[in-house]
Amino acid sequence: MHNGILRFFKYMKVIFENLNMQSQLSGLTGFDHLQLSIEKQDRQRVALRDVIVFPGLVNAHDHLEFNLFPFLANRRYTNYKEWSSDIHINNKNEIAAVLQIPIELRIKWGILKNLISGVTCIVHHGKHHELIRSLGYPVHLTYQYIHAIDTEPYWRLKLLLPLKEDIMIHVGEGVSAESEQEIDKILKWNLVHRKLLGIHAICMNEQQSKKFKSVVWCPDSNLRLYGKTARVDLLKKHTKILFGTDSALSASSNIWEHLRSAKSLNLLSPEEILDCLIKQPGNVLHEISDQGIVVAKKKNEKLLDSFFDLNPEDLLLVVVNNKVKLMDQSILDGLTEGYTLVKVGNSKKWIESSLASVIHELEARGVNLPLQVSTP
Repeated sequence: MHNGILRFFKYMKVIFENLNMQSQLSGLTGFDHLQLSIEKQDRQRVALRDVIVFPGLVNAHDHLEFNLFPFLANRRYTNYKEWSSDIHINNKNEIAAVLQIPIELRIKWGILKNLISGVTCIVHHGKHHELIRSLGYPVHLTYQYIHAIDTEPYWRLKLLLPLKEDIMIHVGEGVSAESEQEIDKILKWNLVHRKLLGIHAICMNEQQSKKFKSVVWCPDSNLRLYGKTARVDLLKKHTKILFGTDSALSASSNIWEHLRSAKSLNLLSPEEILDCLIKQPGNVLHEISDQGIVVAKKKNEKLLDSFFDLNPEDLLLVVVNNKVKLMDQSILDGLTEGYTLVKVGNSKKWIESSLASVIHELEARGVNLPLQVSTP
């Protein structure tokens, strides 16, 4: 971080100045005094004290259209097929209620959920790419989509196409011998040596991991559905590890709960988890260059502890592609043009109206939003 102007909108600039650095670690920086000059119509200076600043997070696995579902699971499962079959039999009403909501609103909420949590780039695993592009938020869509080999009838053909795009696919999502054999089957058919991004990889072994460009670790989803997660402490020796949330259908809507859970497992160090969110995505997903900036409350004297203690209500400023997408009301009380005031937990945030408008639309439909998000 250094003095300089970040240009957001023609009617507003934010200048970071007088940066008195407290400490710095792996892209995470603490400041005892951070001064912002906000130029809208007249210049206003705001002093923030005891804050942390870090690049925007990359959520390497989400299904954007599935984030208005409640968590659906009735027991622990051996694999994703067993889970899917069970909820479609026993949770028909909950599923039908969400599917009645237009797809555009569901995807908008999926993006907003990530923004509110400090995610400035999302890797979406699914369809509706043109709709997602039209919404203008950084969502990684440059890959060949295969959901999983048991849900994709043409997976062999797709795997054999001599394309340059990476293949993104659920692999080893389960705790059964069948789940491990599924990984071998994919590797056997990868005759043209396509680059593979394997999601979940719960039962992947070290030898298998050598054949994957990356593994996306989703510990919260894995533990909730299967009671077990990938041995990333071993897999990291042979492939790059990214971090994903999966959707609200199988995990918490709050990425910070995922991170605390991951930290408690002691499979990766806190610094390595931070790298999975900030550094490694740029090495795997090469078009990610500008991850934006997040400013948040410093809640603990130790820098990393403060990071892992965060929740969405603690974020003060989120910058995406040189634009303010979210700003806490405590920074600027009168920001109105192009922004909507939104309640997040016990805080209020100004959020760019193009995304925030979905909250009113969903509330009008009687939807109870996750993350304690509502109109004030």
